[in-house]
Amino acid sequence: MNKPLPVDPAISRLAQQGILMPQESLLEIKTSNQNLFIGIPKETSFQENRIALVPESVALLVNNGHQVMIETNAGKNANFTDTDYSEAGAQIAYTPEEVYKNAKLILKVAPPSEAELELVQEKQTLLSILQIAMQPRDFVSKLRTKKLLPLPMNTCEMKRKCYP
Repeated sequence: MNKPLPVDPAISRLAQQGILMPQESLLEIKTSNQNLFIGIPKETSFQENRIALVPESVALLVNNGHQVMIETNAGKNANFTDTDYSEAGAQIAYTPEEVYKNAKLILKVAPPSEAELELVQEKQTLLSILQIAMQPRDFVSKLRTKKLLPLPMNTCEMKRKCYP
């Protein structure tokens, strides 16, 4: 049978005081200075009732330091009111021009129309289902002339090997 090793009395006293026990401490989490300014225009496509973000998603983004601007009545066909969005922290814009002028990231469900492409600002990011194969021939060249960064949702593969 092994004999226990002799313990220094000073270490024994420290252990009894709890100094050698692991101590909890709060770690500072580094915050990012890069906040998004997200714009959600009203969908203009025929019978498009969906909206890019629901109020709960807006609240999550706003609570994490991002700004969200949504065009008035954009969520109406999806049964969300302007009040729902403003209570979630979104700014309500009264024209599509206001949304496109201020936001750096535009979220849409349907591909942008010809009129909406005219409103897009240079170097904005557009996240939408673009359906490029179904668009007119000059659609891509219009995106290119605006130096727009299009992120087509219908081609983004998720980790589970499915599409949004």
